[in-house]
Amino acid sequence: NTELLNYNLFHVDSPTLAGGVAIYAKKVLKTIHRPDLRIDLPLVESCWIEIDPCNNNRHILIGCVYRHPSAGVDEFTVKLEELIKESNLNKYDVYILGDMNIDLLKHHMHQQTGQYLDMLYSYGLLPIITKPTRITSHTATLIDHIYTNTINSLVSGIVTVDISDHFPIF
Repeated sequence: NTELLNYNLFHVDSPTLAGGVAIYAKKVLKTIHRPDLRIDLPLVESCWIEIDPCNNNRHILIGCVYRHPSAGVDEFTVKLEELIKESNLNKYDVYILGDMNIDLLKHHMHQQTGQYLDMLYSYGLLPIITKPTRITSHTATLIDHIYTNTINSLVSGIVTVDISDHFPIF
């Protein structure tokens, strides 16, 4: 597709058959690859970029994350918090998105999920996807997430199409 020639691809392949992450960014954007922000855990892939808006506004930090369902939630929470602390997120407009495989609908009855969400809230990161993203005949889970510290003029949602076992989010 010739349209893809207008984009830079940043990606991390998965060591397993599931997962892998990628971010496409328009070539006209001043984009900096940030492999230093990688979440260093087995069964977790992450890809990070920084965008310089070139207009004296805050830089934009975007992370795309896949956490395999068998990766520990506690360990993931600790590593993500370390990354958040080290990167001084308050100087960025931040967007963290991906398939975290942590069901936010169960935050009130699953202690690890509640602690994960509390950690994100403590850094001013709010979830903007709030309805189920994976629905089967017997379950509805919110496991695909987008977090941001800037919600002004933001449009987000879930696309209910049958192209995967997860609904696409934006």
